[in-house]
Amino acid sequence: MFVTLKELKNNPFSRKTIVLALSEPYNKAKITRCIHANCLLVLLDNRLMIASVIGIIMIAVALVVFNLGPYVQSHDVAYVELKTDKSSYSAGQEVKIAFSLVNDKPGNISVASLGYTLEISGSQGVVLIVTESHSSSEPVSVEASSQAFVGTFVWNQRDMKGNQVPQGDYTIRVHLLDASFQGTTQIKIE
Repeated sequence: MFVTLKELKNNPFSRKTIVLALSEPYNKAKITRCIHANCLLVLLDNRLMIASVIGIIMIAVALVVFNLGPYVQSHDVAYVELKTDKSSYSAGQEVKIAFSLVNDKPGNISVASLGYTLEISGSQGVVLIVTESHSSSEPVSVEASSQAFVGTFVWNQRDMKGNQVPQGDYTIRVHLLDASFQGTTQIKIE
């Protein structure tokens, strides 16, 4: 059965109907043969489809060119795992942070060192940045499905000027200096 977009608007289909329609400028909208009945499927304008494909290709190229893959924390990646001793703190209470490089990849990974930058930010922006440089004579290797301890940090809830930070939610981010691996966690100061 074939219909125009005008007919499609005038004859609403139930959610369980499958509809495949192209826009008027390219073709009269057509409803095509369905693979499975009682499912809704809509194919949009050809121009939108081309733009979508180009967008997907650009994202894939960005992931490869800019090496953004390690920032995605899912299976088959390596990332920095952050753990705090709890998720909520009273004002002035020490925040104990431990972090490790986790390798969920099927093979070993190697980094030049485990130096890192730790950044803490809240609603007011970045409140603290700490960089620890660890030089080593040989690269650090992390076997598949394992982790390497990177370090700990105790935050006294003070900003870079030495002032107590206000109550609120804070994001703690650590990224390795010699690799693109990073991780984040959230805490609350009450």
